[in-house]
Amino acid sequence: MNNGSNTIIPGRFEGRRALVTGASRGIGAAIARRLGAEGATVAIVYRNRSHDAQEVASEIVDKGGIAFTIQADLAETSDIDAMWKAWDVTSEELLGDNRLDVLINNAGVTSAAPLTEIFEHAYDRVMAINAKGALFAAAEGAKRMTQGGRIVSIGSSAADRPGALNGAYAMSKAALLAMTRSLAVELGQYGITANVVSPGYTRTDNTAHMLTVPEFAARVSELTAMKRFGQPEDIASLACYLASPEAEWVTGQWIEASGGYRLVPPV
Repeated sequence: MNNGSNTIIPGRFEGRRALVTGASRGIGAAIARRLGAEGATVAIVYRNRSHDAQEVASEIVDKGGIAFTIQADLAETSDIDAMWKAWDVTSEELLGDNRLDVLINNAGVTSAAPLTEIFEHAYDRVMAINAKGALFAAAEGAKRMTQGGRIVSIGSSAADRPGALNGAYAMSKAALLAMTRSLAVELGQYGITANVVSPGYTRTDNTAHMLTVPEFAARVSELTAMKRFGQPEDIASLACYLASPEAEWVTGQWIEASGGYRLVPPV
């Protein structure tokens, strides 16, 4: 049975430069590792897990790639500005210029409160990182995509199928679709594409508290055509395809990588 491992395509990103937000663990780390394994120079952006981020970078370097880390809290526009300045400096030192080819908007936080009870500061934090941060990261990143480029944002199936406790999170992820389609229209003339990958239930630190509950895990499995949970590598596979040269005619799309979650009738 497939356990979420995917075949690396050597050299697919040779000579390309990528920046991945929220890349110290989970889906972001899996995307960064795959980009690095396929030849990209990768900037691993993290908020507070410096050790984990450095481990991801070291894995890429140990396998012959080029990677470095950048600290940034994407809730703060000043941090986003600093992130791009750090990219400029390091990229110019390593590669001679600050060109960017791939931006992966993966950084995100969740909420766990009904919309009728959520506190303003919690709502603001979710929207600031998941929606505003993604927008301003993309706006600045696009300026560095001088030879075309790819913007891939990580969404969620909650955007169109929200639950009772994640309304703010669902709202923030739904905002990514409007943002992505607007960017696709604005940037298409420059050879830049923008797409969203929407994972189903995927085994990460953020979902561990849910997927370790036997009754909940069994129910998710029942409703999933592939009868298993996703692995970060499953999401990385689709994200890296959309970030690759082969996907130049795919833009403005919201594509699920969910193993067929909720395709199975509930009764």
